[in-house]
Amino acid sequence: NTSNGVEVTFSENVTSIPAAMLLDIANIKKITFTSEDVTYVNLGAFSGLSNLQEVVIPSTDAWFKMSFASAGANPLQNGADLIVNGSAVTEISMPNDLTTIGNYQFEGMASLTSFTFNPALTSVGEGAFRGCINLTKIDVGNVENWAKLTSFSETKQNAPFNSSQGDLYENGKIVKELVIPNSVETIGSCTFMNMKIETLRFGTGLTSIS
Repeated sequence: NTSNGVEVTFSENVTSIPAAMLLDIANIKKITFTSEDVTYVNLGAFSGLSNLQEVVIPSTDAWFKMSFASAGANPLQNGADLIVNGSAVTEISMPNDLTTIGNYQFEGMASLTSFTFNPALTSVGEGAFRGCINLTKIDVGNVENWAKLTSFSETKQNAPFNSSQGDLYENGKIVKELVIPNSVETIGSCTFMNMKIETLRFGTGLTSIS
């Protein structure tokens, strides 16, 4: 407890956070995870922390290892900064061995401006990028694979540019002319939502657009 508010630290060997553990404690300013041991955060554990400013974690890989049971489980939900090595995280790249993004994974992460997906991505969970109001760049690695994803929807609010608009990149190169490969038969809901595309060319195999 400091003059600037309460700081909460989760030390090594803590693997899960109980439901509603810090519910509506308004004077918490900082939460620190000292290790990568926490892998599960239960319902509403960090809901209502309206003055939370920083969430400190050893690495972004550690954040990917966490799963959140609800929107109120993610401490970033109200715009707190994710801090690694003393600095707010603005750019994130998915680990090469990860092909899914969990529910509410980056919800409310206002500092996030750039995200690089694993080209082998298979699904994105509900609310994963909701509230990422400053996200302006995503690199999907492989447009063909991205175009075939079916996990996005307006209801789930999980598209990367759900709360913002931005540029699409493929392997580090900005995509202004989007060419849908001939192998793509269906484009799912919100797949290219709010992306700044200037020219769009459909492939010969396309039969439906959600």
